[in-house]
Amino acid sequence: MNRRPVSPENAGRNGTRWRDTRERVFAIHGDVCWVCGHVGAWEVDHVVRRADGGDPYSLDNLRPAHGSNYPCPVCVSGTTRRPRCCNQERNARVRPVGRVPLTVDPHSI
Repeated sequence: MNRRPVSPENAGRNGTRWRDTRERVFAIHGDVCWVCGHVGAWEVDHVVRRADGGDPYSLDNLRPAHGSNYPCPVCVSGTTRRPRCCNQERNARVRPVGRVPLTVDPHSI
């Protein structure tokens, strides 16, 4: 059986460590989306993006968010007029080149 190689940035995302971390995020924050504030968020989002140096397993850097598998039942996307996938819409925004990424204090959220 031929398998596609796993890229280093995605290694371990389906492993026990990620599942345990994900469960802890929901135990701490419930299912309230940190982007829009509505319930029903069943995906985990990185507050500080991994590409910007965010820790992929830090509970201080992880929050529940609506994603493509579980879009927000209340919000509607301004572009597609469909239920909003908060995580993807937030990540799709273009960041200005040469500016320092905004650091978020997860405890203030």
